Amino acid sequence: MENNKILSSSERRAPRVKHAGLTKYLRRHSVSKNSANILQDMLYRCDVSPYLGELPPELRARVSRDALGDVTYKFRQRLEDFLIDKNYRFLQVDTDTFYELPQLGDLFNTPCVLESRGPLAGVGRPWQGGVGLVCKLSFPEINAQYALKLYYDDRIWDLYRGGHGPWFEISTAFLASHAEPRDNNKIYMASLIYEKYMLCAWGGDVVDNIPKRENQNEIFFTTKDEDVNRNRRGGRRIDWGETFRTSYGTMSYRARKLYRQIINFDLAAVQKTLAQTKNNFDADDTERAMGLVSLIAAYDDDKALANFIDKIYPHQR
Repeated sequence: MENNKILSSSERRAPRVKHAGLTKYLRRHSVSKNSANILQDMLYRCDVSPYLGELPPELRARVSRDALGDVTYKFRQRLEDFLIDKNYRFLQVDTDTFYELPQLGDLFNTPCVLESRGPLAGVGRPWQGGVGLVCKLSFPEINAQYALKLYYDDRIWDLYRGGHGPWFEISTAFLASHAEPRDNNKIYMASLIYEKYMLCAWGGDVVDNIPKRENQNEIFFTTKDEDVNRNRRGGRRIDWGETFRTSYGTMSYRARKLYRQIINFDLAAVQKTLAQTKNNFDADDTERAMGLVSLIAAYDDDKALANFIDKIYPHQR
């Protein structure tokens, strides 16, 4: 008789499950400060690429469509090789330092330069933060400039400061930029492997003090300590530390639409939306929208809003 061999867990070779691209996933799912490990598990346990996004439009325009995939792959690999080789040196430069990167520029037939800032007397490094530092990646001949944020390899930020670090900030940046492009800097590419980075539009070196847009229906908010001028350019976020969904932002599109209709006292629109309720999912959306509006009416002691809610949905109160 042949004995069946039982493998220990360390000997098993479980296949990595196929998964949709992370860029598509992150445009639809928020990763909170307490669940960023979900993204890590997804990357480590599933058959999914650790690279997100696509080349910036200025660079895409210099590549033929049939070569775009190959050039994008080479861009990621060459940038990654450079960062693995040089990353630690960015922390040691005493003056502003420029790196010629022909390995990247040759892909687009134009020179490429990476700039790293040295420390200023009594100020420290102007492009450095608590979890990483920023370099400027530029293609001078085509006037294309990008912010390249590099993250420190310090896992304590992921363990104890869940609102910071690459796993949280990169996922939040992609989602917020997609959901509210008027309020967030444009994100192009990112990597969640080796030297983790995020490539964004360049917002400028100088704090411009332009206030953020007045938005009564924010999908994302930043905590008070982080929502400061240095973390914005042109009124848009350039840093996503401690940035989370609002109560309004956690609702579905239908629920947010109904919420806005109620807040605007649009009786005809509300009645039309309620009449289109088809299933339990729609009913749950209605309950969430009504619940949030009722909470606001009670908190603000808004009698007009409370009366409107009673008129359109009397059993809610």
